[in-house]
Amino acid sequence: MSEDAIPPGPWLVYDGDCPFCSRYADYVETLAAVPGLKLISARAPCPEVVAALAAGFDLDRVMVLRLEGRWLAGEAAMAELAGRARRHRLWNRLYARLLTLPLFGAAFYRALVAGRLLTLRLLGRGRIMR
Repeated sequence: MSEDAIPPGPWLVYDGDCPFCSRYADYVETLAAVPGLKLISARAPCPEVVAALAAGFDLDRVMVLRLEGRWLAGEAAMAELAGRARRHRLWNRLYARLLTLPLFGAAFYRALVAGRLLTLRLLGRGRIMR
């Protein structure tokens, strides 16, 4: 997919069927971390989902943030959003810093993904297979 075909940002693709992901997306929106951020369920057939998939992201494993021409996924997306949040600034800066620490960020995000997959299974919801 050419850069011109990618829908303009900012947007965040997350699993709209996951209660944790949906709550996180609502939280990000409430904090006004990124003005004009468009929240998109990875399960919706839309250009942003197609672009994220074409860029090679596994939407069962990562949420994807498109911001200022950059792709950010997983813990990098969470760290960016936390660092830009307006409310609870001190907490968000600390949280963003922790997420950028290689061992902590990767381990924390993997634990979140594992919890998400287990919760979806318990709720009888399938994966995002495309």
